[in-house]
Amino acid sequence: MKKIVYLTALGKAYARSGMEAGADVLRLVTSVNSASGDIGWKASVVARYERPRIFTPEREAMLRPELAPTGFFARGLRDLKARLDFGGIVKTYAAKLEEYGPELEQADLVHAWDTPAALAFARFFSDAVVRKKLLFTPEAVFCAPGPAWLGVQRGLALKSADALVLPGAWACAGIADVYGYKRKCFTLPRGIEDFKHLRSGRVRAELGLKETDILVCAVGRLSPESGFMALIEAMAIVLGQRPDGLSCAIAGSGPQEAALRARIEELGLGSRIRLLGFRQDAGELLADAEIYAAPAVKPMSDQGVIEAMRAGLAIISSDAGGNPEALGWGQGGALVPAGDPNGLAAKILEIASNPRELVYLSARARDFYVKTHSLGALASGAAKIYDKVIEGRAA
Repeated sequence: MKKIVYLTALGKAYARSGMEAGADVLRLVTSVNSASGDIGWKASVVARYERPRIFTPEREAMLRPELAPTGFFARGLRDLKARLDFGGIVKTYAAKLEEYGPELEQADLVHAWDTPAALAFARFFSDAVVRKKLLFTPEAVFCAPGPAWLGVQRGLALKSADALVLPGAWACAGIADVYGYKRKCFTLPRGIEDFKHLRSGRVRAELGLKETDILVCAVGRLSPESGFMALIEAMAIVLGQRPDGLSCAIAGSGPQEAALRARIEELGLGSRIRLLGFRQDAGELLADAEIYAAPAVKPMSDQGVIEAMRAGLAIISSDAGGNPEALGWGQGGALVPAGDPNGLAAKILEIASNPRELVYLSARARDFYVKTHSLGALASGAAKIYDKVIEGRAA
């Protein structure tokens, strides 16, 4: 049985935020160990914040929701204190790795899930360990603008890796463009545990919807790159042609919230297009909706469309960023041109007016989730990558 050890210095191993490294690490450990008999790999993780690192199907993997303390990255590490924090994390995590040195010595492969973890591993260990193949999955904001010194550290982390593992070709292309990375970049579609909220009608009642009404929903950060202004313009077109039986709800917060609210009021559609703010019941919103809209105009996380596929919603996504690839370029949902309210409106009307198409797209989304984004698919995909790396096919 081959052994993979995951390293994460930023995200908590028990985190459940889809944007945190710790959440994806936990899912990988759980899925790999659950399928170990079939794929030939066992997994463990050395996390900065928790001592427990081995997860098996017999142990409860998901604890209470908990966010990882990575806010300093969101601020761009502009000041000296943040820079010292970064160095402190690398130093602290290197000490954690020393504690688990014997376990790392026995590993067939090591997979670092953030820049400090990759740097700590490359800097600290003996040649015997450092010569082990190192895979690297950068944190979500790896390509975000930052000070020059941070770019240097990110470059060093890239140089220490034998190959990258990212959720899609779009992410590989982004790192290649920003850092000139030319080594192998494997794609491993993000996987999430199979859990569906049952439709309770609570959110629909909150929105004042009838049982026969169709709800279009969207979830994400309210920022220009998310494309929600295009969704509002599209809904205005849709509601002009179909004034009854259709509503839209957008969950999230962000810098564009005031502008979006102003546009909704200007259109006189405050009762039909609702901005719900940040919600902790996004799963219930998805369960109470029929259509999921993902109108991003720039590269964004594909977490939302994956959760919508899992929920079995009919999905309409723009053709920008990571969503098209997460959807299998149309296998898991319909694609429309990014930033085109008319195209988005036409697709919403087409689906909302055709019950058979709505049911067909819903089933297609759910099937594609099971095939590509379930934990079983995640384990199988990861094992194929790991086998290629240790067989020397990562060059």
